[in-house]
Amino acid sequence: MAPTLRITVPVLPGKRIEFAAMELPEEGDVELVVYLPQPGGPPMGGDSTRGQRYPQALEAEYERLITIPQVRPMTADEQIRLQQMKDEINAIDASIEPAASRGRTITAIADDLARVREALEQRTERR
Repeated sequence: MAPTLRITVPVLPGKRIEFAAMELPEEGDVELVVYLPQPGGPPMGGDSTRGQRYPQALEAEYERLITIPQVRPMTADEQIRLQQMKDEINAIDASIEPAASRGRTITAIADDLARVREALEQRTERR
């Protein structure tokens, strides 16, 4: 039997789903099977997994690693693994952040830069 990944994801506006999982191959094809919720039935995956952002295994190992320093110093291998996990989490966050919020961030930065440029030009004109 082929390895299986089971994850519950929210349906986004436009009847879309989007998810990232470190278990997926970088390229190639995978088979996707979608189980639709039963009308009037319980939420898919139960309340504890609905909208889960990270794979459960990733969350569990990350939790374990971040609590080690409370008990003892981390080994070099544990520190490396923790950094790898942080990189995985950052990659997941970057891949699922809505494009609209990225656009708002870019717009806000552009507006800030325009104000700074204007202030610099005004200072230069005064001299």
